[in-house]
Amino acid sequence: MFNHILVLSQKTDTLIIDSTINHVVKKGETSYGISKKYNVDINLFYQYNPDAIEGLKKDMVLVIPKYTIPTKSSIESDSTSHLTHSVIKGETLWSLAKKYGVSINDLKTINNLDDEGIQLGQLIKIPNELVDTNNIVKSLVKHPNHPLLKSCDTIVFHKVKRKETLYSLSKLYNITINQIIKNNPDLESAGLQKGSRLKIIYKIKNCEEDETLNDSSLTAINKLNDTINHSAKLIKVSLFLPFLIDDYQKLILDCKLNENCPLEKSSVNSIQLYNGIVLALENLRDSGYNISLSVYDTKKDTSIISEILNSPELLNSDLIIGPIFSKQIKLIRSFAKDNNIPMICPTSIPNQALFQYPILYKINPSKSSQITAISSYLKSNPNYKNRITLLANRKDLKSVRYANLFANTYNDSLSGNDSIKPLLLHHNSSFSNVSISDTNVFVIAASDVPFITSVFTKIIRTKNTRNFYDSHFMVFGFDDILKMNTIDEKYKNLFNLHVSSKANVNYDSEFVIYFIDLYKRKFEIEPDLNTFIGFDLTSAIFNNLFGEKTEIYNGIYYDFNFKQIDNESGFENKAVKILQYQDHKLKSVF
Repeated sequence: MFNHILVLSQKTDTLIIDSTINHVVKKGETSYGISKKYNVDINLFYQYNPDAIEGLKKDMVLVIPKYTIPTKSSIESDSTSHLTHSVIKGETLWSLAKKYGVSINDLKTINNLDDEGIQLGQLIKIPNELVDTNNIVKSLVKHPNHPLLKSCDTIVFHKVKRKETLYSLSKLYNITINQIIKNNPDLESAGLQKGSRLKIIYKIKNCEEDETLNDSSLTAINKLNDTINHSAKLIKVSLFLPFLIDDYQKLILDCKLNENCPLEKSSVNSIQLYNGIVLALENLRDSGYNISLSVYDTKKDTSIISEILNSPELLNSDLIIGPIFSKQIKLIRSFAKDNNIPMICPTSIPNQALFQYPILYKINPSKSSQITAISSYLKSNPNYKNRITLLANRKDLKSVRYANLFANTYNDSLSGNDSIKPLLLHHNSSFSNVSISDTNVFVIAASDVPFITSVFTKIIRTKNTRNFYDSHFMVFGFDDILKMNTIDEKYKNLFNLHVSSKANVNYDSEFVIYFIDLYKRKFEIEPDLNTFIGFDLTSAIFNNLFGEKTEIYNGIYYDFNFKQIDNESGFENKAVKILQYQDHKLKSVF
């Protein structure tokens, strides 16, 4: 919830009410739309219709005041009237543009702003254009970033009204009749029917074509060509993601007015990934790369993949990004191997998927790589070497293997007397060798919840005894610990918890703040972790395949250090972050 203050530019105490009329609410109408239709200040509207504050209902009768202004108004005309918004804490020009459905440029123009900075309490004029309250042209979001459309195109669904014709609609949206028929093939047989909904793709006014997303046309397999024009060798990238465009279009058709109709999670994640990839490609373009991007909607159907793989132009790909579903990954992985095309998946895959597939890149470091990183971190801190207790679940072969990996890495340069050996526990076991004066370091080489809970319980009991109440304890483990509700937050903080992690975002860094602001201005939505994944993996794989091949690439969310697991197999990202839980916050320490 948030609160905002609206100050109307026309003061109601200076108005002379001449008369009133009644308005019967129609389906889909809103208080804001009706007040704009009659050029009535929204505050005055609510004064005459207090029940409207709780919402409108069909056939509800509203009182509309007719008034005159006795003094010369500061507003030039009804068509240019505006609301005035008093800025509250946390608001930005971008958030105001989203709230009132206007562009940032319009806000800057009407308020004579040179930049996008606004101050607490500043009065911002909001354009108040006349609208038709029963206009059924509806988009799920205003000008959504549609991965299979041109960058300045948007898609809406128009409900046909009485007396409308294809000609009048073509003039309304500034498109040709043939374009309308092409996107609505049923028109050829059924004709234009009142109440039917038409899919309209049209160009946004005053939109600058994105240099990354150049002219293209859709094909039967939902493909879009985007070209970044540079003199360097053309690098052809093919992107496979489940946008579920058909489901998206059906959702808009079936969604009732004023009803919340969320997109499927796969669609949202794909769009966020795509946006992050686009920003990375634009950044690479500025570095001199010449890139062609082909985007494929894989849906959730393996038959779609088979159809796409029959496309001859796919053979010319220099890089494949995606897909995300395991069965689709297997199909495209085989194609990529047969044609020697590097492939990177934006989702988690096991190391086994890399075996015998030297073209495949994995973005998530394995648990084995993570426990090795913990060992290397502790090895670089000699103050802890005599007080490390390595704990493993004796009934879990993976846990025992992780513990042995830790020990082998840690003991590599130590003499036998200083070597660490795993302490294999079961749920009823206890451990000793706890120091009263030194810092006690416990390394939990396991990821199963019951075992970790049991270990924490033993450590807590030891800490709470008289002998060790003032002793210092540290716990290291996988980031699974962070997700466990069975461990009280105060103990995570008390034990100076350190966890290995595949990725982490520092939201306080200047670059992340800049990136988020850039993303919101460009796409008019908030980025999420999928956005960062798309940006990072694209930047990193280009660095590895086509760039300077620096060993470690530091991204927003991920760091990357690709290592081939053997000569005949693929590449795992070995870059692991060690995060410290301190003052109930996580910070990267390694």
